[in-house]
Amino acid sequence: MGRFIVLCDHDLKWDAKLKEEFTGKDIFISHADGIDDIENMFPGNNTGIIVCSVMEFYSFTEYEGYGSLYRYITEKKMPVLVIADEYSETDELNALRSGCFDYQLRTAPVRAVAQRIKNKMAETGNKKRLYFDNATESIYSDGEVVKLTKRENAVLKLLLLNEGTPVAKNIILQKIWGTDFKGSIRVIDTIIKQLRKKLSDYNIKIITHYGRGVSASYQSW
Repeated sequence: MGRFIVLCDHDLKWDAKLKEEFTGKDIFISHADGIDDIENMFPGNNTGIIVCSVMEFYSFTEYEGYGSLYRYITEKKMPVLVIADEYSETDELNALRSGCFDYQLRTAPVRAVAQRIKNKMAETGNKKRLYFDNATESIYSDGEVVKLTKRENAVLKLLLLNEGTPVAKNIILQKIWGTDFKGSIRVIDTIIKQLRKKLSDYNIKIITHYGRGVSASYQSW
């Protein structure tokens, strides 16, 4: 499976120019009219880098909720590059402060912009991409099945279904081990430790939040 660059910009010239720069490199350029299109086109965090105009940047980040660019930047840690028709210090600062990795003028040489994207890919390219297949209840990475135990699989599925949101350990225990389980809640710590070890090469980050629970979120590839 190749890597994807999603262009959220109505200037199709950039689409064509970037495709020329990435031809034959197993990198695919796709055009999306909005953030909802990205969700539909690339479920399971298969999007790699988002390139969008200033207009799309502001429309996507206006609401800090599900389906917005804000979620991609803050929760999925997705690399975002903003392109502008004319320079604005305010726009550049807003983009960078929001977590975008770059801000470029549309007049910038496309080859230079493409190189910046390639550099970002190389920076994050050591992580394998992972996603959960609800139909088979299996964890996959670029077509390969990740070897997890039944408990590990169930815990990771629960965390990914609540992506980015801490799930209390007692809730994990009840849902996975059942209400009749008489063992220690520390069994969850053991499972989390095993998951972190097995997924160290993948784009999944598992965080223990003191007093709140455990969360899992996708990292940029």
